[in-house]
Amino acid sequence: MSSRSDDSRSFTPGHGIFRPDENPDIPFERGDHMRGWSIAVQSALDDFGRAPGKYRADIVLSATVQVENPGHVIEYIANFI
Repeated sequence: MSSRSDDSRSFTPGHGIFRPDENPDIPFERGDHMRGWSIAVQSALDDFGRAPGKYRADIVLSATVQVENPGHVIEYIANFI
């Protein structure tokens, strides 16, 4: 572990969003939710904003859903807190 306090939560959390319709260059099949969140998590890690080291962090996954018939996820969101 890093010498930094894991309980301080003073770091700026990483935030990642993946919008399949806005990223046609990223292979994605509608309904592959775990892939959507995986891409969002990687984006959040890229935005983690801390010096090299080990940090304990919780991650929250959420989604924006377009309600139609059927509904589908239009935005996958990952936040480190």
